[in-house]
Amino acid sequence: MWHGPNELGFDHSFIIPASLDMEPYLYLANGVAVEQPTAWVEESPRPAYWRAGPKAPGFSHETCLLELTSHAESLTDGHARSGNTEPFSLHFPQPSPHTPHVPRAPFQGTTPAGTYGDFVVEHDWSVGRILAA
Repeated sequence: MWHGPNELGFDHSFIIPASLDMEPYLYLANGVAVEQPTAWVEESPRPAYWRAGPKAPGFSHETCLLELTSHAESLTDGHARSGNTEPFSLHFPQPSPHTPHVPRAPFQGTTPAGTYGDFVVEHDWSVGRILAA
């Protein structure tokens, strides 16, 4: 990837290259694919909804928010443990609560607002985890 976060001044980046409903479905670490998109995913009907396209074999729409949250927590925790006194800034554009609406099992059925409401609860959980870190 070129002209990404690292070229714009970020020391580290771990991102998806587009919205979670747009291919290719993979993670980029510092502009390099963590895993090549050698698999294919078919279009998903609503309420999830993502477009058909190439994806990395280990990529899952359902666990993407968890993966990004875990990575952000790790960066924040690592900075705190390092003893580094330099300022730390985390830019965390979440793939939620936009489509695809794919709450993980612990969040399914937690609201009367259906799949979207359940995904909003998971989104809030993500924000809480990062703030706690």
